Amino acid sequence: MATKPTIDIKIIWKSVHGQLTTDEEKHLQDWLKEDSSHRSYYQQVKRYYQSGSSFTGSKLDLDRAWHSFEGRERSAKKRKFIQKMAIAASIAALVALISSVLIWQFQSSPEVITKKQVSLIKPGSGKATLFFDDGRTYDLTNSGNLALSEDGIIIQNTENGLAYSGGKLADGELRYNILRVPRGGEYVLTLPDGTHVWMNAESSIRYPIRFADDERKVELQGQAYFEVTHDEQRPFRVWSGNQEIRVLGTQFDLKAYQNDETITTTLVQGSVRISLKDNPEVQETLVPNEQCTFNKTENTLEKRKIETLPYISWRKGKLMFEDEELSEIMKTLQRWYDCDVVFASQRARHMKFTGTLKRYDDINEVLNKIAKTNEIKIYVNGNSIRIE
Repeated sequence: MATKPTIDIKIIWKSVHGQLTTDEEKHLQDWLKEDSSHRSYYQQVKRYYQSGSSFTGSKLDLDRAWHSFEGRERSAKKRKFIQKMAIAASIAALVALISSVLIWQFQSSPEVITKKQVSLIKPGSGKATLFFDDGRTYDLTNSGNLALSEDGIIIQNTENGLAYSGGKLADGELRYNILRVPRGGEYVLTLPDGTHVWMNAESSIRYPIRFADDERKVELQGQAYFEVTHDEQRPFRVWSGNQEIRVLGTQFDLKAYQNDETITTTLVQGSVRISLKDNPEVQETLVPNEQCTFNKTENTLEKRKIETLPYISWRKGKLMFEDEELSEIMKTLQRWYDCDVVFASQRARHMKFTGTLKRYDDINEVLNKIAKTNEIKIYVNGNSIRIE
């Protein structure tokens, strides 16, 4: 009797991610045709790799899942004998699946290679610079105190961030401040109307120290999460390049980096209307769990339903990615860790990953989690990261 062909777990991984060679694809198809159990096994492994555990699928996580499965099995002892046999077969298949995944993922995983001490690469922290339109600047940190009085407005910087309070509505020419957060930074801003703005790394916001009596208008470059104070008499507007967002009171995330091809608005609560500055007729209205993407090149808006958590997780100390190219993931890490990334491999740039990283983890822990998910090598040298 001819021996049935075996399958490498790595081939199934590459199949899920569209990276099979012609020979590997033929081998996989021959193996699938051999037996229905092969096809069943393939589907189980495929579901595992598509479950979003690429970064976080540790042995501990798998052990917990296995114990949970055992618990469900013990509670089913009152079933008929034939059902028990079926469950036993399922357990055998699950053991084979977990064993093969662990062998590939934890025994043959590449590691980050560090050439020099990497103490230069640190997670971001609370830091920003405040600019006045008269030329004054103030270097801020979340631990530094600052207390100013401008036209009756109290400006205070504390461990909770920068906050504006007091004063009346502006009745003349508006005076503006700019809060600029560098790479490797984050900051919280409370505007004169009580609106809270969580600023991400490499971002800046321009705003009046007093809002006008008919509208509240700010300008953003970079990424920020807005929790807008409700005011029906004064709509809140956010300008980012050619895009305008109009709200009354709501919560949303806006990602509008200057060197990105798109601007992304993710609505968490309330509603917003998005329009184009040079073509106001082009507009979209969002409700919670919807996202609008502005394509800068095509000058178009596109709306879709989404799960908001991956897009706002940065504010909660996590970085979540869903089927995202490694080049985009590393762009996020560059901004947060204030480091430089070079791709020596175009293949690596376009590899896609799904998973969750802890935003305040040491850079080595983050890079090792990424490296263990695929055949890539990551080299760290001082403040630079090279990916092959």
